[in-house]
Parts: sequence; structure tokens; C-alpha cells
Amino acid sequence: MSNQYNQKLKILFLLKDLLENSDEQHPLDAEELILYLKNRGIDCERKSVYRDISILKEYGYDILKTKTPKSGYYIGVRDFELAEVRLLCDAVQAANFISKKKTRQLLTKIYSLASIYQADKIKKAGLCRFPT
Repeated sequence: MSNQYNQKLKILFLLKDLLENSDEQHPLDAEELILYLKNRGIDCERKSVYRDISILKEYGYDILKTKTPKSGYYIGVRDFELAEVRLLCDAVQAANFISKKKTRQLLTKIYSLASIYQADKIKKAGLCRFPT
């Protein structure tokens, strides 16, 4: 892929990384964001990451900067709160008319509404398990 094409994808990959891999307890610093982009064939500088975050904020994403537990950025408000994600999981699991295969597919989609850390927390708490 051409470098110019990759640069156009940069802001989308940056948003994807923040949505999937950040939350209040797991902020991502500029170096982690740059490494994520580099692994996708996109070279960038720290200043361009800051500029892209500013553009995403201007567009309406709630991207917050924190100093604790470490310095970095994370998505503040998501489309679904963690309690709502749990509620959706419970509803899918309680629906006896949904097949095991479809339940797995739906739970995977529902988990993607939270960060990987939040989804893992839900799974470990035994609140939403894949059917066996």
C-alpha cells in the first residue's frame, strides 16, 4: 500500500485502537499509539497523533487525557455503559430460542462494545460466558 493511502487510514486506526484497547484504567500514551500504527504499516510522529486525537475530539468522540494510573488517552463515554453491556449479555444468554452458535456470535459482538479489558472483566466475573 502506498504511504499516502496509509496516512488516510491513520485516524481510523487510531480510533480503533482507542476504542478497543483503552479505558479509564488502561490509557494509551502516544508511543503506544504510534507503535500500533507502525504495526499496520503507518509511520507517524507524535505531533500528528496529538493532532488526530484533537480532530476526533472535535468530531465528537469523548477522548480524555489522564496522568493516573499512567499518562495517556482513553475513550471516556462509549455508546454503551458497562452495565448496559452486561445487561445485553444477560438478555442474549437468557433467550432460549437463540442457538448456541448464534449466542456465541452475539456475545462476541456485544463484547466489542467495551474495551478488551472491560470485556475480559465481564468474562472473568462469570457474568457472560460463552455456551458450552
